[in-house]
Amino acid sequence: MIGETKDQTDKMILYSDNFLNYMKKVENERLLKTGTGIVHKSPEGGNDTVGYGHKLTDEEIKSGKVYGYDINNLNRDQANTILLRDIEEKNKLLTTKLGNDYKKLDPRRKQMLIDIQFNVKGGVDSFPKFKEAVLSNDINTMQQEYKRYFKDQQGKYRELARNKSFSNFFFGKN
Repeated sequence: MIGETKDQTDKMILYSDNFLNYMKKVENERLLKTGTGIVHKSPEGGNDTVGYGHKLTDEEIKSGKVYGYDINNLNRDQANTILLRDIEEKNKLLTTKLGNDYKKLDPRRKQMLIDIQFNVKGGVDSFPKFKEAVLSNDINTMQQEYKRYFKDQQGKYRELARNKSFSNFFFGKN
């Protein structure tokens, strides 16, 4: 790490292989394991998703490009790059939104907030108790407030499968 800036070191820690593999698994395990399913229908509806959780915008669909890559010819390396760029965008957004409170967090807690910002419409603002618990390092409240739900076709709320992966990755429990 000699010659590297603190920002570069922080990014290496923040974007560790463990975190990236966790994100790949919860966003598109099929692509991670088999290399297939780069473009797929979004479970929540709307525009398709590419790679590891990149929900296509109307503009990207119109242009046929995501970050300059041809949507219809994406490969695994490009899917990895798209994920990194998306995570960087979420990191920048959280840095702007939360300022020094976010900047001074350890990588694990930053990753928790990035995961929520990445996956939830409305991002961390949709989970104010969780966000405040992460910022104050209140582990008990974090463990009570991280769960995400979706409404099934019958209109019943169901827990997302990724909640278990989140708990295992960040809290080390089943």
